[in-house]
Amino acid sequence: MLAGDKRGLRFRNDRPDRYIEREFIASFARLEYVSRDRFDLSYFRHTEKWWPVDLGVTLDEALALLETKGIYHPIV
Repeated sequence: MLAGDKRGLRFRNDRPDRYIEREFIASFARLEYVSRDRFDLSYFRHTEKWWPVDLGVTLDEALALLETKGIYHPIV
């Protein structure tokens, strides 16, 4: 992984002989503001659509879920 930005995380491919792109951006989790101190967490499915999982959580809860819930972690 190289860096993160608003579109997702940027990864570097160490095997350019096997892949076309040397670097690519992957979005896999989204934190969406709903109301005062309430957020929805979604993950990016293989269907190329965002799937909401945890709804109406506080920011502290959302950050803890992002760290601990495996569905929000990229598979590399």
